[in-house]
Amino acid sequence: MAEFADIFIAKNSDEAINYQILEPNRPHIGINGLTDYEISALWASLEHSHIKAKHELIYIDTESDAVLYQLPEDFTIALANLPEDDFISVAIVWAEYEEIHWSREKAMDKIKEIKDLAQKAQQTQQQLYFILI
Repeated sequence: MAEFADIFIAKNSDEAINYQILEPNRPHIGINGLTDYEISALWASLEHSHIKAKHELIYIDTESDAVLYQLPEDFTIALANLPEDDFISVAIVWAEYEEIHWSREKAMDKIKEIKDLAQKAQQTQQQLYFILI
């Protein structure tokens, strides 16, 4: 399991490859303990579905020990536009994944954080990335 995991905003994959995990001036969310599978599970939860091939993240080769994924635009849009009324139902579904092991409240908090970041990415016409180090 990775020691650190972040979701962050970058203009493109080249900028994302140069991301430094503790870079304080870049909008990011520490989401240690999760993998690409759990992020895919969140995307599926947003669609009230099971994880399918379409929920896979886009792998980016970093030529280092870090594992980097771009979060697809469909995921970013769905999350950025998640209505407040749907937070509870999405959090319940996401928290129920065996690999997550979070309470509904913690899942709701993380979804809110990631949603805020997704909205910033859209406002600045950038992308969301997920890195495991």
